[in-house]
Amino acid sequence: MADPVEASVMAATQKASERQSFTDKSGPAAWKHLPSWYLIFRQRSDDPTKAEEFMARRMGATIRTAHASHTSMVSHPKEVVEIILLAAKAQVAGHARELIPQRF
Repeated sequence: MADPVEASVMAATQKASERQSFTDKSGPAAWKHLPSWYLIFRQRSDDPTKAEEFMARRMGATIRTAHASHTSMVSHPKEVVEIILLAAKAQVAGHARELIPQRF
C-alpha cells in the first residue's frame, strides 16, 4: 500500500484522458504482429478481469495475474517488474537467435 505522501503525489499528478484519445485513429494494432505480455489485476473494484482475459487471449499474450488493484505498480512492484523482465528476456532471446549465424 502506498504511503500517504506517495498517494498524494499520485492523486495530484494523474489526470483524466483527453477527449481526443477516444476519437483519434491509432493505426494498426501492434499486438497483431508483435509479442505481447499482459498482467491482469484481480482486486479491482470494477472487476474487468473477464474482458481483460478475453483481450489478452485474443492477442496471444503471455498472461500473468496479480491480486492487486489498478495501482499495482505501487502496491505490487515485484509482479510488475517480473512481467517486464519476462518480456525483455524473451525479446533478447529472440534477437540473439537472429544474430547467430546459421550454419549450412
